[in-house]
Amino acid sequence: MRVGLRQEGDLTGTTAYGRYHQLIGEVELADWLGFSTWGTSEQHFSPPSFSITAPEVLYSAIAMRTSRITLRTMASVMLKWNHPILVAERLATLGGAFDATDHSSVAAPNDYRGLYVATAYCAQDRDEARAVARDIAMAYFTFILNLYVPLSKNPGYTYLGTLERLNEHQDDLDWLCEYTPSVMIGTPDDFIERIRRVEAMGIDEVLLRIDGVGHENIKTVAGTHRARSDPGGRSEPQLDHRPWITVPPRRSERVSEELPAELRNRCAAIQDSDAQGIPLTASDYVWLAVATVVVPVLLVIIGLML
Repeated sequence: MRVGLRQEGDLTGTTAYGRYHQLIGEVELADWLGFSTWGTSEQHFSPPSFSITAPEVLYSAIAMRTSRITLRTMASVMLKWNHPILVAERLATLGGAFDATDHSSVAAPNDYRGLYVATAYCAQDRDEARAVARDIAMAYFTFILNLYVPLSKNPGYTYLGTLERLNEHQDDLDWLCEYTPSVMIGTPDDFIERIRRVEAMGIDEVLLRIDGVGHENIKTVAGTHRARSDPGGRSEPQLDHRPWITVPPRRSERVSEELPAELRNRCAAIQDSDAQGIPLTASDYVWLAVATVVVPVLLVIIGLML
């Protein structure tokens, strides 16, 4: 059984700058603890729950600080945003830059029979775990229902009909934890029992989404797992003492004060309509179209006639 992690840069209570630094350290610790896989999804215009728009850039920073964990692309936006060949080339570059025997490798989708756990959180006490993860679990579950319930009404998606039952219990976290394996919130023993149950069903990989509960709570999850893991004698990474985890101070957000005076003046002129001269009129755009479209077309026609 492989147990991996999925995180998507939830920005609740922090910034992208701080969260990315935290993520790098969290994956480094996951690597030390023996998790098999880590990955994220490419998301655009979806903060605060999803903030990672360029996963391969983050993967390269993580790969330099890990040695065993496999980095996997969980979702890429194709065609309108990325050509599939470009995505494959980026992953191939990462795979070629980091020797799979000594560094993290990037794996393409595989033939594992996997289970995606949309919300996972572990603590020594079940009530504590559910108190911490309740809000993020219910928010993510509502997001999933809003996405898939309308889809289930279309022909060809009737297999999603069971979502109606989930919809009836969308405010009952205890029921969700018992009914669906895609929500795992509880004690280490709860996780072990649930994972053994799905393993008996033929599942050979479980992917846990642990995000949105804050960096300190994620470290608590790691501490819970630490007591049951066998890191093979390797030194544990010290999250709170690494320069990429203790987030370095950022330059002033008031960038305009750091710009040269000439550049600031140019920026101010762009915003000043009076400094931009006489605005174009409708007739100006007509003549522009004539000069750039009509005249070239006429020249081509004349050339063909000759």
